[in-house]
Amino acid sequence: MKCPNCGQTLKPEAVFCPECGTKAKQKTCPHCGAAMRDAAVFCPMCGQPAAEQDTIQEVRDTQPFPAQPEPPAGKGNGIRIALICCVAAVLIVGIVSATFLKVSSQNKEAALAQQDTTSVGQTEIPQTSTDTETVETGEPKVETPVTTSETEINVSNDRHAILRAEYQARIDGLWTEMDAIDQKARNQADLSQLSYDNYQHWDSLLNEIYQDIKSELSNSAFEALKESETVWIAQRDATADERAADWVGGTGYTAVYYGALSDSTGKRCQWLVDQYLN
Repeated sequence: MKCPNCGQTLKPEAVFCPECGTKAKQKTCPHCGAAMRDAAVFCPMCGQPAAEQDTIQEVRDTQPFPAQPEPPAGKGNGIRIALICCVAAVLIVGIVSATFLKVSSQNKEAALAQQDTTSVGQTEIPQTSTDTETVETGEPKVETPVTTSETEINVSNDRHAILRAEYQARIDGLWTEMDAIDQKARNQADLSQLSYDNYQHWDSLLNEIYQDIKSELSNSAFEALKESETVWIAQRDATADERAADWVGGTGYTAVYYGALSDSTGKRCQWLVDQYLN
């Protein structure tokens, strides 16, 4: 196999050319045959999904990058501490939310029990005549208020609060990881690898948020979201192409291209959380 850009002979498992950084293999649309980027979920020519699925799937290369080299000793401590703090914050929020939900449920049960007792004390018992016919009092019946919908709304809001706190912590952690790439990279190959890995983490998080939101949307609302995702994907890819245009054929192309994808995907994750989990 040879590089389509510079003609360099490549190994069968190669994903990028080691000389010019050009992609060795290219994905095609299963519907119209148009060329597609590996990160694309929908075809830019016909708009059909890249795979016969109803949901947006994670887009990954068929051949992974080589194993990430170990960073220099001592430089990963800050990130580990940040991740530990994020996990601790998520656990604290979860415990507080669970406690609040339990107390709220107990208060509602007590209020309902008190309402039932009051209703029984105020309801008149119909009197019967000697021929066993029921005598109507003419007064309106006392109806017990229905609180099921209110309870369901409160449970949904509590779940949104927990999900929002969890996803916000992960979003903040990935931004921190992305900002540290330049300091962690020892050479251009490290920079390309770290940029690619960071984008994969963003893409995985985006799909998790998307699935949680989908489970709570009506069919019409989900279709609107899916159309919005299609438009956004086209804009994301166009932005990445524009930013990396000056690096085509150079060793910096991979880092610039995946850096642009990570930036767009991170902002999309934040938008979904703010829009649907508030």
